[in-house]
Amino acid sequence: MFTGEHERLLDEKGRLVLPPNFRRYLQE
Repeated sequence: MFTGEHERLLDEKGRLVLPPNFRRYLQE
C-alpha cells in the first residue's frame, strides 16, 4: 500500500513523520 511512498514519511532516523489527523485515520 505504501511501498515507495512510505519512505517519504520517514525522517532521517527512520521514524514515521505523520500529521495527527493521519495517525487518527489509521486508528479507525
